[in-house]
Amino acid sequence: MRVTQNPWVNRFVQLLDEEVIKNKVRCKPPALHNLDSLAPLAAEDRIRTALKKIYEPTQQDYIILRGLLERAIGFCIDRYQDDRSFTEAMYDKTKIPRRLDARAICLTGLGGIGKSELIEALGRLLASETYVDIGSGHKPILLDPYWTHNFRRQPSLPKTLRELAYGTDLPRGRIDASDLKDQARWRAFRDGTALMAADECQFISFGASANTKVTNTLISLLYLDVPFVYASNYNLIHLLKKRWQHERDRLLCDPIVMLPESADTDDWRNFIDECKRVAGSWLKIDAVKDAGQLHSYTFGVRRMLVDLICVGYRLMRQRKLKAVDISLIKDAYGSAMYSEHRRDVEQLLSHPPASDSLPDDLRCPFDLQLDHVKKDQGGIRRQEEGNSRGILEAALTTSEKEELDEMRASSGATMSEERLEKRPRRERANAGEFMESMGHARSALNRKTIRS
Repeated sequence: MRVTQNPWVNRFVQLLDEEVIKNKVRCKPPALHNLDSLAPLAAEDRIRTALKKIYEPTQQDYIILRGLLERAIGFCIDRYQDDRSFTEAMYDKTKIPRRLDARAICLTGLGGIGKSELIEALGRLLASETYVDIGSGHKPILLDPYWTHNFRRQPSLPKTLRELAYGTDLPRGRIDASDLKDQARWRAFRDGTALMAADECQFISFGASANTKVTNTLISLLYLDVPFVYASNYNLIHLLKKRWQHERDRLLCDPIVMLPESADTDDWRNFIDECKRVAGSWLKIDAVKDAGQLHSYTFGVRRMLVDLICVGYRLMRQRKLKAVDISLIKDAYGSAMYSEHRRDVEQLLSHPPASDSLPDDLRCPFDLQLDHVKKDQGGIRRQEEGNSRGILEAALTTSEKEELDEMRASSGATMSEERLEKRPRRERANAGEFMESMGHARSALNRKTIRS
């Protein structure tokens, strides 16, 4: 069978266009209405649920999805070469091609960056109703291109293998793990499964034995001989880096690092606009003018922006206001309800992504090679200067404040700006540098992913 006529391959080739990918994965929930008729917390819950459904694919998302799609195509070209070899392997499991040197694809990033959403988007991209007719009296086979498993829902490896081996038609009684793996491998081959993804892998195990259990679980799934993507937060990857070299080779040598969007990108502004559309007319933020400030409050993490908007809505209802503008968002950022996110954001803005000063759940476990650093007055520098200005001005006497007002009227310069000019300090890395550097690193990592 020629590759151009290969149904296992052709189902994916038509998806390679950028607009096709983005249109298939995009998710636009309807706008919310009549929230003021609900109790405040009930309305807030509806807002959070709706905003979490938004999936507006970024350029980073597209590059990752395209790379995974290309891997699926290459896998199918190697595995499904003609009807005869497929039919023989259907009846003789020993003839199913093996991938003994396979490596797992490690998808990682900060919590809330969008890993789970990308795993779900991959399912929407690959979904199709494709049948293969191999003749010889066989019924056409419905292909199942993509398996996915969430370890938050089901952390047990034996139960996971049973689901993969038999789907919904689960047999009764105990079955050996080796038999489950053989059956799952055969089912994946029969159904033309070209990708498998495991999400929330940090929930596989906790405690002192987590390192070993997670490693054994992931390697067991890797040996089902289907290209395997596992998604996890940074902290689990730091644990895996302590494993033996041969295990690290299998699990950590093909990473995809999802990085926050930069403040000045269309992708970031588009997500803000989509949040505004879904939330409704009460959300009065500007995707262009307020993009930088919103970014400095969230580090470009989508989950944090959703939570920040929800806290802003709660404050609006508490204060009996009609809208949430950027000043109320600022209050939300400083509130107790957002304090955990605020602590994380300030740490992330203060250190490079792979800095040893960051805790494991915030520290990137892979070398991003941040070689392209430019100076930019943004992020934490703006926050620090704003805080310092407020403290200094609050400490002035009445006469000093009057003198300061006269100075501002004549020169237009703030006291903080004058003091900064008189007392230059050593430049240190700031949020703008880190985010621009991560943009370059994202491009480099994604180019590496597609080439591989």
